[in-house]
Amino acid sequence: MAKLIFELSGPRVGSTAFRYALRGFSRIEALGELLNPRSFEPYGWEEAFTAQARKAGHDIEDGIQAMRAFCVANPLEAVEIGLRTFDGLGAEYGVLKLAPGHLGAPLTDALLRRFRPAGIVLRRNPADQYISREKALSLRAWRGVDTTDIKPELEVGAFRAFRRRQQNHYQMGCFLMRRHGLPYRVLDYQELIDARTPLRQRLPDLFASLGMELGAYDDASEQMRKQDKSTARADKVQNWDAFQDALRTQNALHELDMMNLDGATAVLRAQLLGEGLLPRSTLRRLATRVGMSGMPTRRNRSASGSAP
Repeated sequence: MAKLIFELSGPRVGSTAFRYALRGFSRIEALGELLNPRSFEPYGWEEAFTAQARKAGHDIEDGIQAMRAFCVANPLEAVEIGLRTFDGLGAEYGVLKLAPGHLGAPLTDALLRRFRPAGIVLRRNPADQYISREKALSLRAWRGVDTTDIKPELEVGAFRAFRRRQQNHYQMGCFLMRRHGLPYRVLDYQELIDARTPLRQRLPDLFASLGMELGAYDDASEQMRKQDKSTARADKVQNWDAFQDALRTQNALHELDMMNLDGATAVLRAQLLGEGLLPRSTLRRLATRVGMSGMPTRRNRSASGSAP
């Protein structure tokens, strides 16, 4: 079975560019957003996954929709089947992206305990992450689009709730990796898109620091292009000055640039316990108020929908 690599990230932090760069290496495959209840990007190994699932005794129909429904209902089994699929395809590592809402804290804990993965944390400045997300949402497109001329209007409450949930997601993930003694590395967005040295040249050293070799690189692998070519935040949105002023009145101006990966241990333990015991309706209300990242409600959701 291939070894799991745990990618802790979220929307608009460079995870697609990261995944595309990894595609060129011979020893690694992308599970991608296998556990995303809303969408799944096909990678080309789905038929092999379905065959492997049937071989393991699971009754799963053909097609992406059936596969996604199976993964949502059986997340740990789905990851194992994916890793066994990759092993059959000759890959040694499989990268699983986990964003807020994909998996509750207790199941994330079980995932890390079961597979003992190394971790990659993809992190971006909160303000730029949120602006990029709002641009993409306004276009209803996440890849292959130029967002330079899109200028959304930002709302302070929505930004703070988004940032709080994203930070909680990082804090819980890092807390659980430390709890299980798992190694991980942080890759900031600015490092990821640094044009001076292509990402494919830096990734081997990053993974070598975790004890893994990526193998030979295929130069024919597709590369991603930066979607937003503007620079100053004031040029990216309609109401940047008013948005800053509103944050200032709430003593929250620092939230534009701060994303803390280390949360209060007692709080994270309480959340982990609560997500394992409380009803999902209660969890939804708490998640809205305090930014919990888990929200293990997706088993009751439709398998269709849009990106977060």
